[in-house]
Amino acid sequence: PNKGDFEDAENNIHSVVQDYRGYIWYSTYRGVFRLDVESDTSIHFLPNVESNSSLPHQLVWSVHEDQQQRMWFATQFGIALYENKDDQFQFQNFLPQQDAPDALHGDRFWQFAEQSDGSLWVGSDDGLYQIIEDNGFRFKHHKHDENNSSSLSGNFINCLYIGKDDRVWTGTWQDGLNEISLESDTLKINRYIHDQENEFS
Repeated sequence: PNKGDFEDAENNIHSVVQDYRGYIWYSTYRGVFRLDVESDTSIHFLPNVESNSSLPHQLVWSVHEDQQQRMWFATQFGIALYENKDDQFQFQNFLPQQDAPDALHGDRFWQFAEQSDGSLWVGSDDGLYQIIEDNGFRFKHHKHDENNSSSLSGNFINCLYIGKDDRVWTGTWQDGLNEISLESDTLKINRYIHDQENEFS
């Protein structure tokens, strides 16, 4: 979107992170900014159709710095990784590929969460993904299955949180809350869904 689509789009902030070098990264409807508070200057990152190493989409929902001090960006179409070791400003993009089993499948990606062992997760409009780094990156997809009560309660995962016991909590759009633990490479999921007929549920 341009400013004509969203009034003052660069001032609609979705997420804020301070990285290990002290820079403030924040995501907006129109790209990502890196703010240097000391010099009061900023760099604005936007997609560039002539470059495959720019952001995949200008609408960026969230920013995350992982334990390896890399920056991750969840966008309206795929996710991006920035190594953040120098100022080359080259992004590695991971775009939806519907027919590839170890790729992303949803379009919109909302938020990241990282466990104490470095396991990284991202929520999307089409389920939950584990980001697995093993000679490259692959993405393990977890979805709601209406025939399996032990699956996610819904596919629209718009927020994530890592609890004190390192369990992953996922908030959904209209399908409640999920508590997730990983046991022998299998997800164990407890669902918490409000019953409108029971005020204590």
